[in-house]
Amino acid sequence: MSQIQISLPNEPKKHTEILISAINEKLDIKNMILLEGPTNSLIIIRCQRNIVSKVLEVLNEVGVGIEFGIIDILKLQATVPELKEDQLDVSEELSSRISVEEIESSIKEGMELDINYYLFIILAALIAGAGLILNSTAIIIGAMIISPLMGPILGVSYGIVSKNYLLVKKGILG
Repeated sequence: MSQIQISLPNEPKKHTEILISAINEKLDIKNMILLEGPTNSLIIIRCQRNIVSKVLEVLNEVGVGIEFGIIDILKLQATVPELKEDQLDVSEELSSRISVEEIESSIKEGMELDINYYLFIILAALIAGAGLILNSTAIIIGAMIISPLMGPILGVSYGIVSKNYLLVKKGILG
């Protein structure tokens, strides 16, 4: 389950009105929360992860996250009380894919160079060295399995495909 939070400036008022009508008409989401403050408004939508990409598509059509406003996507670990499928009131015909933003965030998280990354690299190198000394293919394959290189490899691949050369550089250097 995900929660989408949309922060909008109150002025011009038409942005909020257009956004709410687009959400109601195109997504058929009935349970939406609108909190209005003195200068900004916050719209909260809870939905299944498989429709986040469709919600973002509609928000981008209206201009949210591009021309005005900020979109936050939060992964909900738990909700008390637990929400049932029928409480979400979301159309069944929406797609079953996750958003590009969630994919990119996951790839960037896997590319983080922290202490665990370095420990696993050292451990994999030691195991691979032992495999070479013992002439054992199985041990070398075991070293490849525990090696954390998949994060940077995915980062380079995704960076090339999405033309995000900063991600490519970070993956090559990491």
